Amino acid sequence: MVDYGLTHNIEDWHMAKVVLIPKANKPRYDIVKSWWMIHLLPTWAKVVERYILIRIAEEIELEPTQFGSRRKHGVHNAIATVYEFLGHNTGMKCAMVSMDVESRFDKADIDNLCNLMSAKGCSAIYGSWVRKWAGCRRVRFRFNGLVSRVFQDSLSIPQGFPLSPPLFGAYIADIFIPRLRYGSSIRRIVVSYIDDAVILIAADGMESAVNCLVETF
Repeated sequence: MVDYGLTHNIEDWHMAKVVLIPKANKPRYDIVKSWWMIHLLPTWAKVVERYILIRIAEEIELEPTQFGSRRKHGVHNAIATVYEFLGHNTGMKCAMVSMDVESRFDKADIDNLCNLMSAKGCSAIYGSWVRKWAGCRRVRFRFNGLVSRVFQDSLSIPQGFPLSPPLFGAYIADIFIPRLRYGSSIRRIVVSYIDDAVILIAADGMESAVNCLVETF
């Protein structure tokens, strides 16, 4: 059982059961890093978060090549953008590097996130809501009928919540900007899907493509 509190006045915000699903590449489960929790969120919590998400999305505009958890910006749209770039530059030398932000949600700084939201024109009331939503969570674990003490969760973006991917998108928007470049001899675009991104380069020669790739990275 995982018990989350949105604010200090709400005792039971999220309740979930922890289910162990063994993986072939993790035969041992007596070490902490082998565990990854799955939270089964109640319907009303999802409704509240999606309502806040709609309101925040009206005030924060993400980059056009940022995909994931946005209307008309799903994974198929991200793939289509990559294919269109490659298809449009047929005959040129292409180079690509893929990136993944490690432990993306756990390492997000909520103070920086709220500052970025404010800088992008988001109302202060939503920044305050996000700060409480991220920082006022408490966790209990139940294994075989034994219930742990209550832990105060860290101040970060929680994993697996409806609001988490869009907020993380706002957090890294200034890093994964498209950086469009279109010329006769070299072309470039950056495409991202939540915490994954690719830099695509098309050039007359492979050396130029690689140099532009390294410079962009």
